[in-house]
Amino acid sequence: MLAALVLAPTALALECPNTPLEERLAPADAAFVGRVTDERAATKGTGQVYRFVVDQRVKGPVGREVEVRSGERLVDARDEPIVHDEALGVLANLDGAELVTESCLLTDPGALLSASDEPRGNAIKIAIGLAILALVLAYSLRRLRSRQAELSGRGRLGR
Repeated sequence: MLAALVLAPTALALECPNTPLEERLAPADAAFVGRVTDERAATKGTGQVYRFVVDQRVKGPVGREVEVRSGERLVDARDEPIVHDEALGVLANLDGAELVTESCLLTDPGALLSASDEPRGNAIKIAIGLAILALVLAYSLRRLRSRQAELSGRGRLGR
């Protein structure tokens, strides 16, 4: 009986697969950083419906406010119910026209934004670098030609 009491808290703990965020983000239909403003029981089936104010859309059909259904009450990594009006990274999938998530698809908002943040401006940086390289090469060739002409001119005078 003592073993059952000792093992019970770990049996209730949230167990999610240890998958990198980038790998969880790729198959998700929607992702955003938002804050829970309301929570109610789902009208069809079991679970809860959460209303979020979206602070930052990452991907998918997400507006300024969005409702997301969950089969069970959403909890954080410590098995505590999620806090209302606190930034939260949410990955969700579409079930028809409805977004659906679960506790294992919740994440740190900063981590979600950094995982989804694509490096921007790489093409322009490469173009600018190539333009600078072309200018340096053109200048170097011009100086080389003028120097060769100067040396060949001196060679003719010296003969």
